[in-house]
Amino acid sequence: RTETKRIKSFCMNAPLQELSFSTESLIQDQSNSMQLFDLRTYGDFVDHYAVKVKSISFDGLEHSTKGIKRPIVAVFDSGLTGCLLIRPFWDFVQKYYTDNTTDTRDFRSVSIAVKEVGGAVCNIKSSFEDDQ
Repeated sequence: RTETKRIKSFCMNAPLQELSFSTESLIQDQSNSMQLFDLRTYGDFVDHYAVKVKSISFDGLEHSTKGIKRPIVAVFDSGLTGCLLIRPFWDFVQKYYTDNTTDTRDFRSVSIAVKEVGGAVCNIKSSFEDDQ
């Protein structure tokens, strides 16, 4: 007989190539969690693990998301590595940096700031130099 369990949370440990499932929350302090953002209202047909981004930085130069009509979100996907930007936002980034004599092909890092439920800001960074 097969027993079906409702999974409440999961944890990936990429270096150890482990995936753990739990019927309980794995987050001890819920204030450190992030409010998920439903992309289906924008036409997505899959329920992604997405959160609203407060700001995004390329090589340390920060862009606030205030005043941007459509929200910028970060999608946490175990099968995705990298940073994907929609064309209108990438065009904006290229124009901004080109106007400031920076070649966007030379970007070495991207980081995002995401607000946690408790109000703190979590910074997530990826770069060619770091193994963070």
